[in-house]
Amino acid sequence: MHTPQTLKETQFVIAAGQTRLRLEHGDSGTMLTHLTDAEGREYLRRPNVLWKIEMIDRQLKQAELDMRSSPPEVRRGNDQVRLTWRNVRIGKTNEQVTVKATIQLKEESGEIAWQLTVEDIADDWSVFRVHFPRMDLAVERGVETDAVIVPNDRGIIYRNPLESMPTGGIHEKIRRRPYPHGGWTMQFLAVQRGDQILYIGAHDTVGHLKTFFIGPDAENEAVYVHPYLDTEIHYGLDWAQPFQWITRLQRGDWYDAAQIYRKFALTASWTSRGPLVKGRKTPLWYQQIGLVTLRLMRGPGFEDEDVLAEHAFMGTPMVCHYYMWHQTAFDANYPFFFPAVPGFRKTVEKLEANDIHVMPYINMFSLDMHMDTWEQGLKGSAAKINPAGDLDLHVWSQNRTFATACQATAMARQLTTMTAMRLFDQGVSAVYFDEIAMSATWPCHDATHKHPAGGGATYVTSMNETLRIVREEATESNGQPVLTTEGCAETYIAHLDAMLAGNGNRPNALPLFEVVYHDHVMAFGRYTWTPELMDPKFAGAIESKHAQQFIWGTQFGWLDVPLSRVIQKSPATATFIRHLAHMWKHNYDFLAQGRMLRPLDLSGQLEPITRRWAMAWTDETGTDVPLMPVLNSVWQRIDGAIGVVLVNITAEPISLNIQLPSIQAQYAEAMKQGIPFVADDATLSKFYPLPQRTPAEMRMMAGDDLVKTIAEGDSERGFAVTIQPMSAMVLAMGSEKFYGTH
Repeated sequence: MHTPQTLKETQFVIAAGQTRLRLEHGDSGTMLTHLTDAEGREYLRRPNVLWKIEMIDRQLKQAELDMRSSPPEVRRGNDQVRLTWRNVRIGKTNEQVTVKATIQLKEESGEIAWQLTVEDIADDWSVFRVHFPRMDLAVERGVETDAVIVPNDRGIIYRNPLESMPTGGIHEKIRRRPYPHGGWTMQFLAVQRGDQILYIGAHDTVGHLKTFFIGPDAENEAVYVHPYLDTEIHYGLDWAQPFQWITRLQRGDWYDAAQIYRKFALTASWTSRGPLVKGRKTPLWYQQIGLVTLRLMRGPGFEDEDVLAEHAFMGTPMVCHYYMWHQTAFDANYPFFFPAVPGFRKTVEKLEANDIHVMPYINMFSLDMHMDTWEQGLKGSAAKINPAGDLDLHVWSQNRTFATACQATAMARQLTTMTAMRLFDQGVSAVYFDEIAMSATWPCHDATHKHPAGGGATYVTSMNETLRIVREEATESNGQPVLTTEGCAETYIAHLDAMLAGNGNRPNALPLFEVVYHDHVMAFGRYTWTPELMDPKFAGAIESKHAQQFIWGTQFGWLDVPLSRVIQKSPATATFIRHLAHMWKHNYDFLAQGRMLRPLDLSGQLEPITRRWAMAWTDETGTDVPLMPVLNSVWQRIDGAIGVVLVNITAEPISLNIQLPSIQAQYAEAMKQGIPFVADDATLSKFYPLPQRTPAEMRMMAGDDLVKTIAEGDSERGFAVTIQPMSAMVLAMGSEKFYGTH
């Protein structure tokens, strides 16, 4: 038995692995005062209240719990600590609750897991919003080895974050990143200081709505991390946090942070179908296609003949992301799209007969408030309501105001299912749902809807149920349907085949999402703009953007300017895209099905070059983006085989020595010297799952034909290769699953 003590009398230290925490209770409440590693390096800039909890009553009045007068009782166990705050007052009322925090110590992984509960809630009150945990982290000004790593779109790294993280204007709003959302696609972040990372993640297997409130405080040299959770409203009932927040300190970088999260992600509901290669979701025909083109408008450049000409030039099957197939204007009349333009069915038949798989655009997320049907039914039966009782509104093009559909309503689900099935009845191969995994997922508080008011997991589970119904019905009628969406919020992976990852068109992008999920869901697209074709100062932009998509296993060809115009204006650029499309067809086993491993560090052999990219369709100046002249990625198939993908984005041949050091060689060397070899996760992640000195098959294209030869050298000493100008190469080598856990 452990005798309870109070933090008012003692400073309380909690430790697991490399992580040390200290809590103190004072006039401001219970504070997290220190977060250090095993060597005593401090990661907090200043203390912060451990939690803030907002309550709501039946009249929608909100009040915050006051922990200041209630120092917690503390009980220690072998692997956990329990803190209990009793008689915590709800604001200035006389009502009181009990708050408990369970802190689990996971010594083997070095993780500390946090959970809260709120108990003894009066009948007229409910938990509304929980801010927990709260950290103001120390970073140094002007230090490039300090970085903040976030899952914005596929991933972003902000080096020297006090100067590189965006602030002011719209950025003040978008710091509050709702999850799941294209601006926060996974439930973690990491702060890097030198060779150390602090990982903070919510290991929530269902996908409860939460917001990651994070940003720089340059004046105090801090980055604040204040996530909060919007709960379901249940008056008079206890509330328990349905997942754990995880903190972990270790040596490593962005790749190691992604590996920590991947281990959790493979236990989540959205990966339950297993990897793509298992064949439980995405059809093989789609995996084998590298080229997803964009038919954005109508008229010259976008006619059937233009799309057919693109296919004839490329010489491979392709997917055509087809906008403006409906008679209404863009961003108008949502969620109603039919009738289609005259002849649409015949167009679909013609394109599909030529191995051009049609993927029409629909948007079932937004509801146009300017239609007669708005007042006649949508307003009261399908729209989200915010906590104040007002409609959840947003504005898109055409300067039209839209309400947000509540996917938990029968009306929204029926409209989505009906529209998708009418398109599959037109003969299309795929349907694209705009906004689902991109736009903000704020809670719905409409008490007339048949779901609990507030946050929780209602939105995610309802949207997934809609997608499940569409896939089930489309499979019955079409056999092998493909469903895609905008953005790459993880929670919809189980029912979607591919996600548009092109919204985060940033030079500091990282393939975080690919490291975690590439073998479970495909991605396509990246914004490529007209000035990058027409203006000479953007020379090489289209090629380098496409090369980066290719090495990250992302389907490419999704250009704002029609591909037919690229063929006419810049045949060399079009030929390079064609080359990548054929390389994908012959290497989809890695590029579509593979698990992404750590990319090779070629900085000892190559100097960076720059290519100027346009970041938006209005960007006529551009941004100089540093890139290696040879881009690379490394993949592992489910059978253990390893593939190294290399793309030369210059006009000169480049010779390299490609080494893949294995952990087996390190063990062998240690045995030879008679010394023990002990490696932590960060060390292991820098090696590759291969036996020693493995040979490789070298795959290259001769025109449209694949040529296979044996590469000179081996994986330990290196392969001597020369990558030809504006071309790709794959080094494929055998291994066993024993050497790397999938």
